[in-house]
Amino acid sequence: MATLAHRRFAGGERRIDDAFSARHFTDLTRGHELSYRPELTSPAGNPFASMTAALHAEVCADGAGVELGVGAHATPGLGCPVATSTYLASALPEVRLSFAVSENGSCAPYTALRLARLYAARHGFHRVLVLVLDQATIPYEVRLPADLRPAGDAAVALLLTTDGTGAPVEVGQRAGVSPARVPETVRELVSAMGTPLARLRLVDGAGLSPGWWTGAVGPVAETRTAPAGYRATATWGELAAAWSGDETLATVLVDYDRITADLGVCVIGPRAGTA
Repeated sequence: MATLAHRRFAGGERRIDDAFSARHFTDLTRGHELSYRPELTSPAGNPFASMTAALHAEVCADGAGVELGVGAHATPGLGCPVATSTYLASALPEVRLSFAVSENGSCAPYTALRLARLYAARHGFHRVLVLVLDQATIPYEVRLPADLRPAGDAAVALLLTTDGTGAPVEVGQRAGVSPARVPETVRELVSAMGTPLARLRLVDGAGLSPGWWTGAVGPVAETRTAPAGYRATATWGELAAAWSGDETLATVLVDYDRITADLGVCVIGPRAGTA
């Protein structure tokens, strides 16, 4: 990983109380026993494309090209005229492929990173941009537990390179994990990623119980717990807050989605014997 950036967005530029939006959301909710209810949320929000534009400009300030762009989100997009992948295809002159990953809950970023790595290896891509996105302007009933309901708009951009200059990134995932098996499964996934880690920073998602990691990973020098309400970006935002670019700690990010029972683990940075 070469660099990353995180930002939360206030207000919004895309209104949902116009005639076009009413038709769009009415059509979107039809057949799902939902209805368009603009009174449930603010009248405007931030589309994924506009948040992507802001973060893309920050992490790609050197002007170098990006060959692969991947978006990842747990909440639905607000602006249907321009999707994340459409924006990336037009904004990145050298991009050869762009797509988005959704329907994975809090594990969508892990899926996006895993797919990005596979595509980069297969096609020889050298620079990859992964955008993780949350937005909270949802004008219909959200059938989620209170701690999983979207709290705001946020984005994280990760620029990955394959030339060996950035921190190494490894991703592991497992489906159908019961809460009781999370520590054991995390231990298995981290072990499968190679050499045991040196001192590490642990960033765990809001879906995990306090102290769950005892015996699962270690030795832990620093722990950070992601806030609720940002289902896709929370752990990655904590990573951005802690990341200096000149790391002496490896970082382990763990997200467990209680709804899907999916588990995602990402290891970034130095390892024992390689730091």
